[in-house]
Amino acid sequence: MIKQKKNQVTKTPNILLALIVLILVILMPAFASAENQTTKAVTGPDAWNLIFKIEKTIASVENHSIPTIRFADAIADMKSKYESGDYAGVSKQYAETVSLLELATITSNLIDDTKIVLEEANHRDINISEPLYYSNIGLSQFTSSNFESAHENLEKSHELIIKNLENETAIILETVEILKQNIIAQGIYNQQINNTYEQIKSAKRTNDIATIFTLTRNLESINASTNAIQSLKQEIALLEQEGYSTKRLNENLAEIESYFEVLDTEELLAVYNTTTTMMQLIRPLAQGISSTEASLLAPELAGIDFSQATYYLNLSKNEFNFENYERSEELLKKAKELKQKTEQEHLFQSIVNKAKMKFNILEAIKNNWLAILLVIIIGGSVLIIVLLFIKHERLKSRIVKLDNEHKITIDMMKKNQSDYYKEKTIDKETYKTQQDDFEKRIYEIQDEIPLLHIKVEKNDEMIKNIKNIKNKVIKGKIFWDGMQKLQKALKASDRPHNNMQKNAPQGKEPEAKKEKPAEKPHE
Repeated sequence: MIKQKKNQVTKTPNILLALIVLILVILMPAFASAENQTTKAVTGPDAWNLIFKIEKTIASVENHSIPTIRFADAIADMKSKYESGDYAGVSKQYAETVSLLELATITSNLIDDTKIVLEEANHRDINISEPLYYSNIGLSQFTSSNFESAHENLEKSHELIIKNLENETAIILETVEILKQNIIAQGIYNQQINNTYEQIKSAKRTNDIATIFTLTRNLESINASTNAIQSLKQEIALLEQEGYSTKRLNENLAEIESYFEVLDTEELLAVYNTTTTMMQLIRPLAQGISSTEASLLAPELAGIDFSQATYYLNLSKNEFNFENYERSEELLKKAKELKQKTEQEHLFQSIVNKAKMKFNILEAIKNNWLAILLVIIIGGSVLIIVLLFIKHERLKSRIVKLDNEHKITIDMMKKNQSDYYKEKTIDKETYKTQQDDFEKRIYEIQDEIPLLHIKVEKNDEMIKNIKNIKNKVIKGKIFWDGMQKLQKALKASDRPHNNMQKNAPQGKEPEAKKEKPAEKPHE
């Protein structure tokens, strides 16, 4: 990345110099008129014309950071003299005002120059405490329209900083020479660099510190650009050795070098940033395409339809080959998302299919209807009981809340009575309205609380019954467990008797004496 520093060339000096020239051209006749006042009397129209000119001139500098309060006073003085007929005084005041405006313009330029020099000196860790002291005084006096004193202090600040920088400028020139040689060694030297170097040497001869700093910073920026260009060349060469296509990168490099030739550092930086972003994508993108392609062909994923993911992966590969790395990255991301989605859908469908093979819900219900019915009954009963307990707790909480509200409302009624009868802080209408509201709320609370108590008592009774049923169930379970154990014990003790009966001899039982049936009487 190029860390570009924009040229800190002051805008206001050139504008104000042009403005000074314009003022002098406009006011040249007035200067001649002022110089000839001894030979020619100033008439009323001449005096009024001078007032008109100076007002127009002052209006033109109001947007150039020059205080105009003092000039406004001068114009007011000129108008006062005009009204009293002192036309010569108007002419004299006009000449003084023009001279003062020229001094203000020069001082404004000096402020800008001094600011640049101080910032650059501070940037280079040079002691600027004394020059900064006089500069701050001058700036304060300039703001208060004391242009004479402001110019004097700013000149003092400028002289001190130049004196402090005499040794520094020599060091800067040495640095500039090194930068120049480095740029030439990079093989991208141009005539503008040599011109910059010569301008720095010329500014050194005239002690133009601001120009030296500005041009040096330009040269430093140029040097940073050359280093960046060389870095790009090396990285592109390395990518070519690894087998990557670099046509688009070389085109960008040529564009960067063309901007360097005209020292357009802003456009150079923009293309450089775009190029480095592209270069950062190449290797990770190639690796991502390769790994995604391998995962789609994995044996454990055989049988899954990855056609959509494969389609976008092929598009990503094509864009990569054309060096459209940003678009290739988007398509690769889409291919990965479709692959993941297809895997999830396949896994879900596999689970569903296995479940269908192993589990038939109708058959399960048919075979386990009694258990399911018991679960529903027990679950429903538990849910009803839980809801009953929740409702019970809410009712008790509501009673507590209403009791507290009842007490608070009574206290508020007492305070309302005190405010009306004792403190006299509210009127009768307010008292009556509030008292009615309090009484209404108390009646509502008193009506609601008994009903809540009845509901709580009913719930208490139901909860008590539930607990009794629970105890009976527990006892019944214990009883049935005991019965089952007893039944098992009886079966165990009865087994030898049964065996004896099986082993007994099989004889004929004695026949019982048969009784003759009673004969029927003869008829």
